Amino acid sequence: MNLEQSMRAVPPPIPESARKKGMPPIPEAAKKKSGPPPIPDAARKKSIELAHKNMEAREVQEQDVIEAFEVQGFNGLEVMATIEKKDERKGSPENHNEDNVIVDPETGLLGVLDGLGGEGQGDLASKAAERAIPEGYKKAAAEIGKLDNQEVQRRLVEQQIKKIGNPEARIQVTNMVEQMLSLDPKMAKKALALIESLRGANAAVLESGGKTTATVGFIHETPSGEKYAIVANLGDSMAFKRRKNGEMVPITQEDSALNSLTQSGALTPELLAKMKSDPKAKHPIPLSLEVIQAMGGGEQELKQFQAKGVKEIPMSYGLLKRAMVASLGSQVFEPSLGIRRLEEGDELILGTDGLVDKFEDPNTEDTNYAELSAAMSGKTSKEQMDNLRKESKKRITYKKDDDIAIVRAKVQKKN
Repeated sequence: MNLEQSMRAVPPPIPESARKKGMPPIPEAAKKKSGPPPIPDAARKKSIELAHKNMEAREVQEQDVIEAFEVQGFNGLEVMATIEKKDERKGSPENHNEDNVIVDPETGLLGVLDGLGGEGQGDLASKAAERAIPEGYKKAAAEIGKLDNQEVQRRLVEQQIKKIGNPEARIQVTNMVEQMLSLDPKMAKKALALIESLRGANAAVLESGGKTTATVGFIHETPSGEKYAIVANLGDSMAFKRRKNGEMVPITQEDSALNSLTQSGALTPELLAKMKSDPKAKHPIPLSLEVIQAMGGGEQELKQFQAKGVKEIPMSYGLLKRAMVASLGSQVFEPSLGIRRLEEGDELILGTDGLVDKFEDPNTEDTNYAELSAAMSGKTSKEQMDNLRKESKKRITYKKDDDIAIVRAKVQKKN
């Protein structure tokens, strides 16, 4: 069994309301030649300076639009990013974009962050995460690099079991981690460092007073020359693999209350379609922790409702869609881990919900990958990224408009 097959055998996180039930899978695989030589320190330093010039702290969130730009310094990858404010924020530097990006050639990290505006201080939360995650990753990587493979395996397995909430998935999770270690122990150690960097960033985001999603990862090349995208996720931003033929597949799944209730079966396809037709209308939803979290509560409030004999709570589509069951800045922040193998010409696409939600089926939560991929039209990489951002801005969803952040890494042809 290769890494892709192992990953597919691992169940996705079980919603709190269905922790005692079983559930389905996630994703990738195998071996080749050593990669390109490391970038000289001088060139790497210049690339890092370029990245900071383009992505300097507040400046990013103050600008109405930052058209697609390339960040150099990622071995064997073409990396680009673009970001745009929702229309009501434009024209006012003080009205900050709550989305942000991570494009850090020093650590190799790529990511998108979406501050949760409904929670307040969303822009401060995503900024705090943008700074804390790369710093935390460097520290975690140095410490984890000293661990033996057995300890790395133990910690990765325990963390993913905790996220999934299903002890019966231990065999599948262990197989996936063992495959990672067999391909390259460094890849597994970097995956653990990534998870630990998000744990560390949670404290910084809590201090900001807000909450944010975080979809952050890296592309690793094994000694045999294979490339793998490893992505950790909290919230409803998403990561995708786009093959060179345009076909797209997800790497992560969203941590919204809506998705959790859909996965558990509490929301039937019929009820979901009805709720999407009028996003503000409220419908009776079976009482569960996800519903209470959407109301801003937790396990204590759930017990109080249960003690009163409450069976259902009126909820709207919009509220359930916006409410996160896991995010940075909250008490529930265990990230899920997604893995995909990338071939030459394949791309890793990271996008906030300002992109992803615009390509959903009007009656379900399914993403229309064909339309999403087709939106990346253009002769150059810059044109493709800018056209994707513009197309998502034109589309109307339940929120009508939203901030957008997109990062893309394309695997280049070897010299």
